[in-house]
Amino acid sequence: MVRRAWAIVVLFVKLFRKAWRKASIIFRTGSGFSRRWMPPWCDRHGIYSNYMTCEKQPYKADGAAAVGRASKQHEYTGKKQRLFWDIWYSALTWDR
Repeated sequence: MVRRAWAIVVLFVKLFRKAWRKASIIFRTGSGFSRRWMPPWCDRHGIYSNYMTCEKQPYKADGAAAVGRASKQHEYTGKKQRLFWDIWYSALTWDR
């Protein structure tokens, strides 16, 4: 399912680039859609990307800390930064 949706994203990028060559494209996705091969593809095609990994409250602080680290590393090196880390989460119950 993600591959089919990604094919539509690729098609849109081609159409946008054809119509507006100088426009900036920003791609934002959630954890259910993002895959490891997407950021390199976006980098190769000049697309700004933002991958949200988790909306759970306990992990928002981790995300904010990572953004802070990436920002400092970018200031130091002047290059794009990517940070990856694992989050282990388990729902207490799926019952409603």
